[in-house]
Amino acid sequence: MALAGEYALTPRRAQVGVERLDLAIEPVHVAVPASHPLAGGHSVHLSDLRTEQWIAPATGSSCALLLERSCANAGYEPHVVARCADFAMAIALVDAGHGVALLPACAATDPPALVRLLQAVDPPIHRTLYAATRPGTRRQALVACLLDALTAQAQRLPLLVS
Repeated sequence: MALAGEYALTPRRAQVGVERLDLAIEPVHVAVPASHPLAGGHSVHLSDLRTEQWIAPATGSSCALLLERSCANAGYEPHVVARCADFAMAIALVDAGHGVALLPACAATDPPALVRLLQAVDPPIHRTLYAATRPGTRRQALVACLLDALTAQAQRLPLLVS
């Protein structure tokens, strides 16, 4: 079994020989410094961030593609000032005032005091968390038990849809 996530704007081709069980849909937030003019709200239009400096994920990652496609849907190319493959590092760079970043909800459960998390709208951004198994393994008792436990836990998370 593998646990994975798939961003809505970066779908993957269905894999032959893999059964997928969607567990939850998780919002992707925009992390901004608390001093940012938009930090007082709960949501942000990505088009309002066209002049911002972005802390971007590693080049070639699905997270980087998500940033590029989300900003393109909002009508611009993001001005990337730093890249990192670690969400904790990205939020630390936002905390230090170096830019803004996209963060999945599970990576931003306890942001620093100087960071605000805003829900992206127009377009909304999310990822689907799922379990992948080999065909037929769901019928095995231990695998079924684990999938049941994962499904139950996913329903308890403060996500968009479970």
